[in-house]
Amino acid sequence: MYYYQPLGEFSWSTQTLYFYLAVIVACYFFSKQDQVIILLNRYTNTSSSWGMILVGGILVFVKGFSTTGKDLIQGYYLSFESALSFKNIRDPTLEYGYQLLNIVIRNTVGQYWFFVLVIGLLTVIPVCQIVWKYHNEIDVSIAILMYVSIFYYPSFSLIRIYMASSIALFAFASMLYDKKIRALIYIIIASFFHVSMLVLLIPYTIYFFKKISLGVWGVILVLLTIIIFSSKSYLLGFFGGRYAGYALNNASNGIGMEQFIYYVPIILLVLYGKYYDEDMSFYSLSMSYLMSGLFAGIIGYEITIFGRIQAAFLPIIIIVAYYVQKIKTDSPYQGRFIEFLVIIYSLTRCVIYLSQYYNIDNIMPYTNIFNWII
Repeated sequence: MYYYQPLGEFSWSTQTLYFYLAVIVACYFFSKQDQVIILLNRYTNTSSSWGMILVGGILVFVKGFSTTGKDLIQGYYLSFESALSFKNIRDPTLEYGYQLLNIVIRNTVGQYWFFVLVIGLLTVIPVCQIVWKYHNEIDVSIAILMYVSIFYYPSFSLIRIYMASSIALFAFASMLYDKKIRALIYIIIASFFHVSMLVLLIPYTIYFFKKISLGVWGVILVLLTIIIFSSKSYLLGFFGGRYAGYALNNASNGIGMEQFIYYVPIILLVLYGKYYDEDMSFYSLSMSYLMSGLFAGIIGYEITIFGRIQAAFLPIIIIVAYYVQKIKTDSPYQGRFIEFLVIIYSLTRCVIYLSQYYNIDNIMPYTNIFNWII
């Protein structure tokens, strides 16, 4: 039976904080063992992923059986209960892919807990799959650490956008192999679960339109930022349906200095790491995503719906893990120091999110269908 926790029972919980940090440490530890096995197996031409299997199991269990998160226990729960058909669904403004998923499970299994479990699988498995796919090129443990610290816990409430971002991760992987059509298809598929994934057409265009330099694209994004800030009232008129409320809820917090704190360290790492790597194609793709993510983050402080789009830039976990691995390979001492800084950066972002959103997203205390209250 689905365990529903009424609103009003959410408050800061140090015990939940320790639990969330323990999940991060456990996943980092298990993926670290895979990293050691990877190094050993390079000489035997074999591979093992038992650590990644454990990581995936932990993350699917904690998220897939969760009853934690404001949106999870409110709007999405009510939409699922009404999803007997497209005509009957409570919120017809939901994207058709997400509506279809609701309708199929509602008319077959009929249990919301199973629906949440499927969402958990669709959110976690693509991340584990892509991380393992590039295990020879990236620091697996850093990628997992960043994912769990930055992207995992927000997905407890915002289940739809983070599921879509995991699907869109395949678009990033396709761009790495210069698969233009395949990447575009993945972006479109992801947008059927959350339309915000269309923001990835920005890095898609920047990366494949190579006649314009990254510097010029940077200037273009700055000019777009100025135009959007000056035309905010006009642009808000384009938002409707379920997104109208987010669009009109303007924080007006300036230009969003917090986004610079989030993105500048990663941009500096990429700029430094490119001297240890001859693959300028990966560098260009990385900067395309980072510039676009910073742009969307800054805009989010004036038009708040853009703030949620940060989920789309999940590939930063691959970008950072790639350059950490490159630096560690060529300069172990510097690489270990940078790895330490990335660990501090990731844990700090996790604590910042929990302290700012524990009551907004209702992610404390942690509860699940087994009546755990942590």
